[in-house]
Amino acid sequence: MENQTEKRGDNVKEKSTKVSQWLKNLLLAWLGFFLLATIAAKAADSFTVAKVTVDTISAKRIEHIVEAEGMVEQNLEQAVMTEGDLLVQTVYVKKGDKVEQGQVLAQLDMEYLEEKIQELQAELTTLKRQTAQSVQNKALEAQNAKKTRERAKEDYDRTIQDNESALKNAKDQWLSAQQALKTAREQQEGGSSKEMSESGSSIEALEQQEQQAAQNYADVLSAYQQAETQAKRQMEDANDMADTTPVEDNSTAEKKYEKSLEKLKLLKEAQGKITSPVQGVITECYLLVGQKTTDTAAFSMSDISQGLRFAAVIQEEDKEFIQVGDMVSIKTYNTTVEKAGVIAIEKEEASDNLKVIVSVPADNISIGDTATMKISKQSELYSCAIPMGALHKNGENSFVYVAEEENTVLGQQWVVRELPVEVVEQNSRFAALKSDSLSPDAKIITETDRPVSAGSRIRLQNP
Repeated sequence: MENQTEKRGDNVKEKSTKVSQWLKNLLLAWLGFFLLATIAAKAADSFTVAKVTVDTISAKRIEHIVEAEGMVEQNLEQAVMTEGDLLVQTVYVKKGDKVEQGQVLAQLDMEYLEEKIQELQAELTTLKRQTAQSVQNKALEAQNAKKTRERAKEDYDRTIQDNESALKNAKDQWLSAQQALKTAREQQEGGSSKEMSESGSSIEALEQQEQQAAQNYADVLSAYQQAETQAKRQMEDANDMADTTPVEDNSTAEKKYEKSLEKLKLLKEAQGKITSPVQGVITECYLLVGQKTTDTAAFSMSDISQGLRFAAVIQEEDKEFIQVGDMVSIKTYNTTVEKAGVIAIEKEEASDNLKVIVSVPADNISIGDTATMKISKQSELYSCAIPMGALHKNGENSFVYVAEEENTVLGQQWVVRELPVEVVEQNSRFAALKSDSLSPDAKIITETDRPVSAGSRIRLQNP
């Protein structure tokens, strides 16, 4: 009996041990599964969570660099003149040649030059002779005109005198006739009937005489007026005659001939050589051997003693970074000018771009050289600056992503937070923000291996 009881107890104990072992194994299996799940979650997390690089704000000056390619041009161009209609014997230079002051550019034909001097001298002599003859003719004409005026005045005075005498006689006769008629009428009124009858025929005769005298006076007055008008016109015509034949003014033409002759004589003294007035570069040659010169320039050339200039076009948005008086560097294929002054900024008509003109020395730089202009300007020192890779845009608004820690079911995790910022100034590398935009210890996300947004879990590459 006891043996059965002990045997039964051993069985119970054995079963209890098996259950405990099973529970233990189950717990170990669950722990293993949880561990494997955690490992798998972390492994999966390592493939799905973005890896980021963070940085903090720093104090920086924002540097703005303006670069533009352009060409070297002449700064001052001038014409080399000579007299026209001269034969070109030799041309010693061509477009693009550098020349020194006084260097011979061309040779004129001396024999032809001498012929032109003699021809011009003969023309000037003829012109002066014509002027002298014109003066002599004018003097004779003036003398004749004076005589004509004097005679016309004499005729006028005589006409007035003669007609005034006739007019006076006619008027006196008229007055006498009027008085005789008046006396006869008075006698008739105061006399007897017989006297009145006798004097009636006399009054009629006196009336006819008075009418004839009146008509005669009118006729004489009319003749007087006509004669006066005609004599006055003849006198006026005589006065006008003196002003219709002026002396031919050849003084301007003579001065022109004399000036040309003087230039030709100077060319003869220079043995027909056309020389450079300054040190420079020939920009155009207008002479051809065997042909004649014209009244225009023989050569055009740049005056490099005044330096050269560089011209380049910049965008309108760069105009705030370059001003007249600024110093820029100019680099050509073989030399660099470190400090060249900006002398002008002009707006181009066909666009909103700007043309920058820079004065450069002629040393080691030639007209037509391609060069690059560069200017660098730094802003004030900003206390809050970030790399441009950390700056993002949402329309007109700017923001940055920062990394912050938070508690999750998987423990402490880094997540993305979006913060608005205000940009004060920027270039292609850095952006300066308003000083209170970010805290000094903010972990600003500058690089990511995949896109992120607010709330995204991330892993820091450089915590």
